[in-house]
Amino acid sequence: MDIAPAQGYAMSMKRLTHEQYAAALKAAHPGYELLSQYCSGRGKVMVRCTKHDCTYEVVARSLTTSGQSLMCCGRLRQDASRKAKSAQALATLADRIKEKGRLELVSACDYKSIRSKVLCKCVYCGEQKTVAADNASQGQGIDCACRLAARVESGKKNWSIDLIEKAVAARDAAGWSNPYDSVEQALKGDVLPGACSLYLYKSPVEGLSKFGISSNCERRAKYGGYGEQLLPHRSYPSRVSAVLIEQAYKFSYGVRPPAELSDWCGRTELTDATPEEFEERIEELEKALCELGPEAFASEYTGCKA
Repeated sequence: MDIAPAQGYAMSMKRLTHEQYAAALKAAHPGYELLSQYCSGRGKVMVRCTKHDCTYEVVARSLTTSGQSLMCCGRLRQDASRKAKSAQALATLADRIKEKGRLELVSACDYKSIRSKVLCKCVYCGEQKTVAADNASQGQGIDCACRLAARVESGKKNWSIDLIEKAVAARDAAGWSNPYDSVEQALKGDVLPGACSLYLYKSPVEGLSKFGISSNCERRAKYGGYGEQLLPHRSYPSRVSAVLIEQAYKFSYGVRPPAELSDWCGRTELTDATPEEFEERIEELEKALCELGPEAFASEYTGCKA
């Protein structure tokens, strides 16, 4: 008659010797060193992590049969996972901010969550400020000069290309600069997105005309106080091309504003050419841009190198 062995006897048959456990530990974790005597799987042993020079007392079988590791190694894996998730979250935040077209992420050294503070700048006037990441992701948080001007004009808190155009007129009237319509920024592609048009209007002074670029020429003329439209607007699929053409014309043919226009918002781009002469010169610049490409064109016609 066969008799099944007692449970205790069966467990004793599976019990490892000290040498067997040391070998099993080394196989599971090559960087671990057994420091104390092994008695049983449920007993505790002292184990040292040679990689991090840390020593812990743990249940013996937890390292060989449960797939666990010492606390120092577990924390490193958790830290690595946390850093990877944080980097991904930061990249997503930067993309969301960029999509809004209003702010640009400058730095976020201490970014942990959407409630963290990050350094952003207005993509139009360049003003920088530390704002909540949640606000930045919605294109909000910086009450810069151009945003305030738009808010005053509209009586609203939202931001749009139309409001930007109105803000530019108010900002120009106050003597603010616009670094994001410079040749340098155009070569970097760091300008407002979308199509753009070149215009020519009468100025308040006889013999001088106001030229420039805008995504909404009629609105720009209205809020800038420009005179009669002198030529049909010339459209460009990208603001980059428009900026390069405008600045090249200004570099070669632009004139200084007379004293009576020193406070006028449109004083920065003036020409004494007739509409016909202006159009002919613009066509020549457009042809040169197509033949040379942006960087070579900017170097030859504006003196600016990428």
